[in-house]
Amino acid sequence: MGIISLAHTNFDLLLVAVAVAGMVLLGSIVIFNDHRNITSRIFFYFSVLTALLGISNYFEYQFTTIAATLWALRIHLFLSVWHAFSSLGLH
Repeated sequence: MGIISLAHTNFDLLLVAVAVAGMVLLGSIVIFNDHRNITSRIFFYFSVLTALLGISNYFEYQFTTIAATLWALRIHLFLSVWHAFSSLGLH
């Protein structure tokens, strides 16, 4: 049972790492294409914020103590609010 749980955790980490790397890569390509454009800068910041949200979402269910889980939830909710506000600003 321990090996299956470890493989599942590493697979989750791999998926999060691929998604985060893809988001940051896409944002970097857009901003390096035209760094003076405000839309490119906003999209880059949005992609970095989305990557941070994905990382915090992964860490939210990795902690086992109540205090660590509470802090992870607080950080995740803080990032979620900023992500929601930034997505409203893009339209």
